[in-house]
Amino acid sequence: MLQRNSWWLCCLLWLAMHVGSAQAQVHWLNYNPTDGNLLIDVDDDYRLTTVELVSNAEIFTGTKPPQITGIFDVYTPDKLFKLDVQGFGDLDFGPAVTPGLTLADVAADLCARGSLLGGGAIGTVHLADLEGGAIPLTGCPPPPPAPPHVRMNYDSVTGELSFLVGPEGTELSSLLVNSRSSSFIVDQRPDILAGDFDVFRADRLFKLDENGFGDASFGNVYPTDLSNNDLRNDLCVAGSYLDGGAVDDVILNSDVRLSVCQDTDPVDPPVGGDAPVELVYDANEGRLWVNASSPMTTIEIIANDDIFLGPRPDNLTGLFDVYNPDKIFKLDPAGFGALDFGPVVEPGTPGDVVQAALFSVNGSFLGGGGVTEYGLVYGILPEPNAGLMLLTGLFGLLAWRRKFVVPPSGGKTGE
Repeated sequence: MLQRNSWWLCCLLWLAMHVGSAQAQVHWLNYNPTDGNLLIDVDDDYRLTTVELVSNAEIFTGTKPPQITGIFDVYTPDKLFKLDVQGFGDLDFGPAVTPGLTLADVAADLCARGSLLGGGAIGTVHLADLEGGAIPLTGCPPPPPAPPHVRMNYDSVTGELSFLVGPEGTELSSLLVNSRSSSFIVDQRPDILAGDFDVFRADRLFKLDENGFGDASFGNVYPTDLSNNDLRNDLCVAGSYLDGGAVDDVILNSDVRLSVCQDTDPVDPPVGGDAPVELVYDANEGRLWVNASSPMTTIEIIANDDIFLGPRPDNLTGLFDVYNPDKIFKLDPAGFGALDFGPVVEPGTPGDVVQAALFSVNGSFLGGGGVTEYGLVYGILPEPNAGLMLLTGLFGLLAWRRKFVVPPSGGKTGE
């Protein structure tokens, strides 16, 4: 028994030493400014199968190294690459580099990558200075930023649903969660769903905020004691990021991927008298907004008369966007929620005149389906420069009128 334990102890010690050295592997480049000679000094405990040196300044202008003979080997001004599946150690590439460079310039220019015999990537590569010290290579581009993502957490004890948005600083402009079984508990509306265009129903949670929002909790809105698989079969998620792009990858409790709500999901009927799409018009400024109950990919507003005579909106810059006196069209495949077109109508034009001039409002939703009904809200804001968030707080005032319209199927009239 003692011999067996000793054997296992030796194995564990060897493994610990081997893993530790794998993490601490260090390789060296030696550059001679006099003749441009370049040598790679491989850590004695390892052999390489590939080494790649990339030069942003194209310093490989010397003699082609004698080792660069394989069909996959490369020697060009911006790259030196060596492959040998049998493995190799130190390599003297000879005068492969432009002579006369400073060590600091070479270290700042080169990026080193490679692979180890037996698997894994090479570790740290330093450029040796004249005193035997180390100069880090800094020519590799920084890693790409982590893509935006949404993580959903479900507490099976309380039924809480919450979302984490990453990486840090990423925000959403809209978030939609559908329950196929209409399982959301609607006894108490979550504080986060307090906006005029937010939705809280047994089959749907929807949050819209043109200013953006990050991590969110909907509270205890879902039944308890369910498995991740139960939620995966019942829930789908969609939304849009504040900086553009659609929410298309939501992970539940770190290990289950939720489906994205597709066009097979039913289109919302009007809720509480509100249409899925509303035009909001401020007669004082001639300002026009579009608000939607879920993210849209297109919106088209057609008028019988030439009423859009103000400056071109800043958000109509796409290749297919249109701004004419009788037509506004916006396309964004990534989706959008609220849009502020600014003072596109002559200030002081009464709301009923704008209403009479509008012929149709058409569009499509990011989750599928088209605009079947829209609402027009118009009036005068008490403060001309107040933003959309102030406006949404005034919908209950008698100064505002709301009209719901089913778009006609025919073409434009009045020509």
